[in-house]
Amino acid sequence: MSMATRLASCTRPLEKLTLDFRVLGARGEVRRLTLWGEAHANDAREQRIIGVLVDMTRRALAPPSHVAA
Repeated sequence: MSMATRLASCTRPLEKLTLDFRVLGARGEVRRLTLWGEAHANDAREQRIIGVLVDMTRRALAPPSHVAA
């Protein structure tokens, strides 16, 4: 599902959302992004999202850290 479609599907007055997606950069690199926020939809014409967009690329590539007990 495209980002525009996912965002347009937020139809309730206030909806919490988490969106994970990939973006292709100008040099062909793939970035993994996550959006955490709230979608506000007052009517069909006015929608907005307030939240945080985080680049998860390095976190996705980093090996899991293990804590020895």
